[in-house]
Amino acid sequence: MIAVLLAGGCAALPKAEKVKAFGAAVDSSAGILSDALSTNRVIAVRTSQERQAVAYIQGGRVRLDEADVDLGAIISAPEQVAMLDALQAYGKALELAADQGVIDELEKASVRLGEAAGDMVVAASPVASPVAGPALKVAGRLLGFSLGNAYAAEITSVIRARDPAVQKVTSLLVNDLEGIVSLIDIQVLNFDIKRQESLIAVRADRRVDRLALYKEHMVARADLDTIKVKQAALSNFKTILEKMAATHHALATNQVDTAKLIADFVALSSDMRDVLKAVNASTKR
Repeated sequence: MIAVLLAGGCAALPKAEKVKAFGAAVDSSAGILSDALSTNRVIAVRTSQERQAVAYIQGGRVRLDEADVDLGAIISAPEQVAMLDALQAYGKALELAADQGVIDELEKASVRLGEAAGDMVVAASPVASPVAGPALKVAGRLLGFSLGNAYAAEITSVIRARDPAVQKVTSLLVNDLEGIVSLIDIQVLNFDIKRQESLIAVRADRRVDRLALYKEHMVARADLDTIKVKQAALSNFKTILEKMAATHHALATNQVDTAKLIADFVALSSDMRDVLKAVNASTKR
């Protein structure tokens, strides 16, 4: 019976490189979304700074704090940040488990993900089924089965057990981020307008030479580019999260098109990361 379980279980185990690639993409994309979500507060503060700067340049009252109209646009989203952080930790742990066989961190991240999904009680070491999971782990070690496959069985059991949590968390985030993204779109537009007003106010002083104007323009452009690239990343939240959920489910159920789904998800995550790197590099020149 044990031999049959081992043979059947091993046939259903995803390859380590697939799990590693998927985990890295989850880590990267969830981290990018979490960082982009903080853009809401950044834009509010920067818009207020520009508003006060223009007033100062034009001889108005000096203020060194944020205007109420800008502070009122700041969103508190601790639950959404916690869910994204849990997904990021889970992805990082999947990558580490697949690459180095480190299971403990995966189990901890798995528990955290379950809690983020709202599960009241989360098992520290989930298994794929009440019979096959323990049989794979115990028999694999007692019979001298390869350590790699024993670890793979444990990783697979976690993926299968946590698939409902991944589906729930990604679905909640898709619903919750819709309104936040719409607000950030409006904020970016307002910041763009305020940044332009600053440039116009500086240019109005004829004592400012062309080189200074050029430098001011490039700084303003860098400011806006940095914010807009995060806005663009966050605007892709639905595609990112839906691909993440579909790929995880494919891994959990050993679907035939898993490799393609992983490749598509990894490509999307890589594209976002590369764009962010390029913009960050250009603003540091």
